[in-house]
Amino acid sequence: MKLPALKHEKIGRKTMKATYMLKSEGRRISVEVLFKPVKTTRLRVFPDGRVSLTVPTHAPERWVWDVLEQKSAWIARKVALAEQQRTGTAELVRASGIVVILGTPLRIELSHARPKRVWVGNGDGKLYLQSPKAEDSAALERQLDAWWKKTAALYFTQLIKQWYPLLGREEQLPAPQISVKKMRTRWGSCNWQKNKINLNYYLFRATPACVEFVILHELAHLRYPKHDKDFYAFLDRQMPDWKTRKTTLDRDYTTAL
Repeated sequence: MKLPALKHEKIGRKTMKATYMLKSEGRRISVEVLFKPVKTTRLRVFPDGRVSLTVPTHAPERWVWDVLEQKSAWIARKVALAEQQRTGTAELVRASGIVVILGTPLRIELSHARPKRVWVGNGDGKLYLQSPKAEDSAALERQLDAWWKKTAALYFTQLIKQWYPLLGREEQLPAPQISVKKMRTRWGSCNWQKNKINLNYYLFRATPACVEFVILHELAHLRYPKHDKDFYAFLDRQMPDWKTRKTTLDRDYTTAL
């Protein structure tokens, strides 16, 4: 059920502001809607988690709600990513915060019990963290971090095995070794001479389609070390929609870096 706009106010000669409350992914999200003399809409989620939607001056309220409903899952994911970026792991766990894994927001459920375990619920939108040291922030952070790296590495390795045969070189060299590490400016890197690929710890937040793009991009460097026409021709052949996937990755997940 939709909630009505909370308040309308004039904030400039030609600008009106309204606050809408959107319910998505089990949370209420405040959206600041700016009615301005523009021709197109603009939806933004800022690093501090604020959500802003700019719409034409005379946009009907029903139309505004339709826009917000259509983008509700995207908004919830971006807000969760911003929260995950701002808040330390231990604080997220204690506050039953939300983490994003493979594009899906999951609420953390902490329990004080043995043995140490972390697992994703079966369709319930939760990430379960069980620990005998639930009061120890450093221990919780180490446990979740170790699980994240291990699970991401397993997932990335599975995709490497799936896409590697497309290179047509598996008879000469085995599939590359991979490592998962926190990188500040890259989603991945490839050392073709050592047959090794590094993948970003935070890539595990992106959707499977985006992860596949990064995997294929780095694999391609094993055959085409430079970003030349042969490299891009290979991407075009093997993944015709790679540009769309890259756009989604850059637009929706760059704040994770």
